[in-house]
Amino acid sequence: MMEPNPGESSTKAKEDQDEEMATAEPATRVEDDQMDGMEKQQDRKRAREDDQGEEEEFAARGAERFVAPVSPAGPPWLDSRTGAVLDPTLVEIGMTNELESLQSFEVGKDVPEEEPKNLGKKVINCGWVLSERGPDRVKCRVVAQEINWGDWADVFAATPTTSGQRLLLHHAAVLGMEVVLADVSTAFLHAALPEPVYVRPPSNVRRQGMVWRLSKALYGLRKSPQLFQEHFATRVGVLGWKRLVADAQVFVHPRGWLMSAHVDDLLVVVPQADVANMKKEMESQFKIKWTEQLRTDRWAKYLGREWRKAVTGTGFDVRIPASYYDRLLKDHRLEACKSVSTPFVTAGHSYGSSAKVEDIALDDAHAYQFRHSVGQLMWLLPERADLSFAVKELARHVQAPGESHWADLKRVLRYVKGTVDMVMNLRIDTNALANEIVTTCDASWASDGACKSTSGGVVQLQGFTLLHWSRTQATVAQSSCESELLALNTGGTESKFIQTMLREIGEEVKIRLRSDSTSGIATTSRRGLGRLRHLAVKDLWLQDQVKDGEITVDYVNTATNIADVLTKGLPAPRVRSAT
Repeated sequence: MMEPNPGESSTKAKEDQDEEMATAEPATRVEDDQMDGMEKQQDRKRAREDDQGEEEEFAARGAERFVAPVSPAGPPWLDSRTGAVLDPTLVEIGMTNELESLQSFEVGKDVPEEEPKNLGKKVINCGWVLSERGPDRVKCRVVAQEINWGDWADVFAATPTTSGQRLLLHHAAVLGMEVVLADVSTAFLHAALPEPVYVRPPSNVRRQGMVWRLSKALYGLRKSPQLFQEHFATRVGVLGWKRLVADAQVFVHPRGWLMSAHVDDLLVVVPQADVANMKKEMESQFKIKWTEQLRTDRWAKYLGREWRKAVTGTGFDVRIPASYYDRLLKDHRLEACKSVSTPFVTAGHSYGSSAKVEDIALDDAHAYQFRHSVGQLMWLLPERADLSFAVKELARHVQAPGESHWADLKRVLRYVKGTVDMVMNLRIDTNALANEIVTTCDASWASDGACKSTSGGVVQLQGFTLLHWSRTQATVAQSSCESELLALNTGGTESKFIQTMLREIGEEVKIRLRSDSTSGIATTSRRGLGRLRHLAVKDLWLQDQVKDGEITVDYVNTATNIADVLTKGLPAPRVRSAT
């Protein structure tokens, strides 16, 4: 076994060892390839069996997939998401509540339709967005239908990063603070417009010859998210909250409180003794619905996930609701399918392992469903590291998916079927250093037909996972050393981001990178390009960081490298142990 000692001699020894293995075991590799080919053929056969009759079902569901988001004048009134016919009495109640809300926020007023004409202003159409929220409630929202005509506009609105939200939960776990969830009611209506905007109300509430002149942001206006975001930051600033520069939707309070704002969904970390006071202050600025505080005895919903305090240990648990998996599997009629033990075939193969020149392109209906399902799977990834590599590879083919990619998708879904009860445990390791970010990195060199490598990494603080990723490297690495170095660069970049956030909060931490590549580690510990003369100078920034003591790079054995599952297909036991 190679010693975990970075240097030129160990790098050369590893290269020699790789050459011996490549020449000594050709028969074993051929046997593995034959087994992989057989398993891929079985996956394609299963996919064809699943697809029998699917064309008719896709055609029947076509109207459901393309339901207009804004409901035309009714009755009948249709659910804007499902197209189902809604109870007109419940719709009338919902519309009345929405109009009263608009009036209470003084969103706008009736003006003659000649006013915008005289000012040369466009009039934006409005419609109703209707959503059934249970057997006795229909939520109704007046939404502007502003169209982007190609004119440039500054409409960017940030959302908090996954690592930013996890950082707040880490603080709550370490300091024993409460996690309070909340929702800002009719959020956009709080924000004022910089100049009047004219809209044409829905036909069932429009007065003849009149339009609305808006003074507040309305749902559907392109700038509404940004206007509310800035309004929110200004109003909480009055209460003493400071907005972070690194993550614009994370806020810190002089009393040690922390808050993450995802549009109108809030996650506030605060000591139990300050909960009542914090709520009172926030209610002085916004109309807020307080939902739940995280507890050990029940799950609370936040941003589509379910959360709770850890039953054992210090930390939190997070899982994907079973209903989300059910919809995903139902789309492919796999509710009762037989599950598989891995989302990929075996190590050494990936979904992008060849150019697949002879692959048959999917028809429009299946191509749409492929993209839709891959998007749904990507939403799972922050909590499902075991799916990260497989879904990343599927996502590379959304532009022009073929039948082989469809079979690959079906295999992933079969794996999902057997893991719907998976829970991500975010735990504090009491034996880990409190002031050190530990990022474990790995790479799989030239793992696809285009010879591009995959980088994977996991960022942890006191054992608490803040972030993980699986990404195809942008350039073709000419050696395993280069691919591992690029993976370390990515790990260093993500770690620096979290370090910056912690500094803004008022904490100093060190960064430790871990890799199973002695050659990659050796490159970071010396100066210059060495034998890697083709590298860009920017790829050597870690050398300065290591020399200055800003970052430490250590060796981790491949068998215990938790990032390994993010870079390649692994056998089932390795997948289970890594996740």
